[in-house]
Amino acid sequence: MAGDEQQASRAGGGLRIDPRVADRTEQALAVLFYLWFCYRFVTAIAAGATDPRVYAVLVVDGIVLVFMLLRRPTTDISLRVGDWFWALAATLAPLLLVPVPPLAPNAGLALVFIGMAFSLSAKLILRRSFGIVAANRGVKVAGPYRLVRHPMYAGYVIGHIGTLLLLPHLWNWVLFLFAWTAMAMRIRAEERLLAADAGYQDYAARVRYRLVPGIF
Repeated sequence: MAGDEQQASRAGGGLRIDPRVADRTEQALAVLFYLWFCYRFVTAIAAGATDPRVYAVLVVDGIVLVFMLLRRPTTDISLRVGDWFWALAATLAPLLLVPVPPLAPNAGLALVFIGMAFSLSAKLILRRSFGIVAANRGVKVAGPYRLVRHPMYAGYVIGHIGTLLLLPHLWNWVLFLFAWTAMAMRIRAEERLLAADAGYQDYAARVRYRLVPGIF
């Protein structure tokens, strides 16, 4: 299946790169953006430009990074340029947030942690099967995956709403609207790749909704 996907990706304008190199490239980009994100926000918090409770956002994104670095390698990863663009956009756009004084810090903090808990429950099921770009690292059907097919992303959306209450800036709204659009495209790419897996076909037939029950 990996060879077929790679061949199809190249035929459709895919990246001409070894899947293992692509896998490591994705990790390196995430690390660099996260370190830059931490530097900007730690500096802003120290200068009093935003609330110390914003550290929670850094912790949540740090957990995501740790799971990604510890994930299981795969060669069954999409090499389509569009899949890479949307996946990286959904992941890296929130790391371009502007630090500003909070609007509703307590409510924002609560939503950030609720979103983190929901996403973390999905990550604990995925364990080392977590990644950014569409790939088949095994089909998971337990825990929150009984509710929606992409519970990790559902948790991200909840956390993003909380982050907007912590960092209410127009630029941050634009970033998250873009990130949510990219997330929808990312889901589409993942499901296209996983559709070749009979186990995922059975799972998708049982769990109808991707992100929000009754809506999407």
